[in-house]
Amino acid sequence: MGTRGLIGFIISGRRRGCYVQSDSYPEGMGVGIVKFILGLTPEQRETMIRRLEEIIWVESGSDAPKEIVEKYGSLEFHLSPYEKHIKATDPEIFRQSQLYQHEEQPNGYYALCRGIQGAYCLPYILDGSLKHIIDSTEFVEDGLFCEWAYWIDFEKQVFIMDDEKERKWNFDQLDSGFWGKLVDDNLQQEREFERRRKQKEIEEANSTQQQGSEEKEESKGADEREESNPRSAA
Repeated sequence: MGTRGLIGFIISGRRRGCYVQSDSYPEGMGVGIVKFILGLTPEQRETMIRRLEEIIWVESGSDAPKEIVEKYGSLEFHLSPYEKHIKATDPEIFRQSQLYQHEEQPNGYYALCRGIQGAYCLPYILDGSLKHIIDSTEFVEDGLFCEWAYWIDFEKQVFIMDDEKERKWNFDQLDSGFWGKLVDDNLQQEREFERRRKQKEIEEANSTQQQGSEEKEESKGADEREESNPRSAA
């Protein structure tokens, strides 16, 4: 079981939140939210206020209408960033992994949007493609299972983290101190991951090239041996 939590918004003074299945700790969802906030222009912050006012908060367990099922399916909201990466880089592995995916309620909002939980939903709210969020606000009261909760107030430009007690930061404080260090560490990890990925690609390309050269040499040697064999010449 992952580290469960809640991502929430303060909209016109009212708190509305959505359940998150895993990675809700500060180094996970927390950093993801902060990076999103820091990457916004003033105009985009204003857009987030409008977009959140347009969100339709749906009940847990409710089915989506056909047009929403088709829309969110085409946008692949059911796939996590990792799953999308595997789909693009190794289609066969992706196909096999999907054989084990079973949703009891495939047309429910949870199944349709399971891949964009937590901070991953924020860009889709910003661009207006995500219009529905499951209302799980009461989950924050579950002291046993809700380990972390985060609240974003784009109107007052305030970010709140709740892990039994609330801690609050203005948006302009997020690039330093506690969050600044976590963001820097996260970016360093991403750079290291990208470096290793590129190094692996180079090694695989070199290995493939070397294997091709060896096979070519073996084929050339076999041809030369055949030509020098008297029986073959006869």
